[in-house]
Amino acid sequence: MFVFFSFLLNKKVLDSNNQKVGVVHDISFQLSEQFPRALSLIILNGTVKRKYADVPWEYVEGINEAAK
Repeated sequence: MFVFFSFLLNKKVLDSNNQKVGVVHDISFQLSEQFPRALSLIILNGTVKRKYADVPWEYVEGINEAAK
């Protein structure tokens, strides 16, 4: 699947129970390919007390059509 990072930035991230756990803050990539492969999703939770989570890409189940 090919998706531009700019389309995902600040989009809601939901858990398996469809509950919001944060927003997309960043994505880490493997830069050895022409089209870099995503390695992990960096999720931001909170505004005052910011917390970040680094989620391996294999745990990402999908990207909702609304995010694309």
